[in-house]
Amino acid sequence: MPESDNIYYYVVYGIILVAFFIVLKTPKKDNDKK
Repeated sequence: MPESDNIYYYVVYGIILVAFFIVLKTPKKDNDKK
């Protein structure tokens, strides 16, 4: 079922995009602590 694989890929891509957006939105001072 390639359709199921496509959905999974879209979900993973969406999570990555959201995570990237959160990292970009967070202040640099928060990243300095890491």
